[in-house]
Amino acid sequence: MATLFKRVAARFPVSVQHELRRHYYALQIRRGRFQTEEQEFRLLESMVSLGDWVIDVGANVGHYTAKLSRLVGAAGRVIAFEPVPRTFELLTANARQFPHANVTLMNVALSDKPATVCMDVPECEGGAYLAHVTNEQTGLTILTLPLDAIPLPQRVRLVKIDAEGHELAVLKGMSNLLRRDRPVLIVEVSSEESKALLGDLGYTMEKLPGSPNCIFRPEP
Repeated sequence: MATLFKRVAARFPVSVQHELRRHYYALQIRRGRFQTEEQEFRLLESMVSLGDWVIDVGANVGHYTAKLSRLVGAAGRVIAFEPVPRTFELLTANARQFPHANVTLMNVALSDKPATVCMDVPECEGGAYLAHVTNEQTGLTILTLPLDAIPLPQRVRLVKIDAEGHELAVLKGMSNLLRRDRPVLIVEVSSEESKALLGDLGYTMEKLPGSPNCIFRPEP
């Protein structure tokens, strides 16, 4: 069904595609079918509990955000970061459909320092999943911030990071939080440096077969 929808939507102008996706995601959320095939998505129940604070870096249209919102409940909090404006619009529309008003949305990219950078958003059938920071002039300028620059009043239990090759800078920008809170991490890893950094911070790595992500858990 999802593949058929993408094929049909691709025939329309971009603005129409955007509205079709918005309605399609809203329907998925209402029917309880708004999910991803990533293996880690199915393990979230074992990683967070009611009342937890969690962070979704590279939230895209909000598949992880939606499930985490449900799992942490009304007393918890999900902070979701998505830098691409058009994708952020869909994330915002989707969040209005969630049963709990416990999501904070931020239209910025996380990195290791405050800056403005260019972002490339390749055309792809499923949306802006391949958007990434680039040194080339693309016409799309976004704001970056280190997570450590945002004072969070509660302990963070889980951080999911899907930054399309930018995860090392994201991790460097949240090193204080990693030392303070020791959250479980779900990270799409693109470099050995990222693994080494987390190893130095006392994290052990688990990789599920066939998954693009790694799970990092703090050592006892």
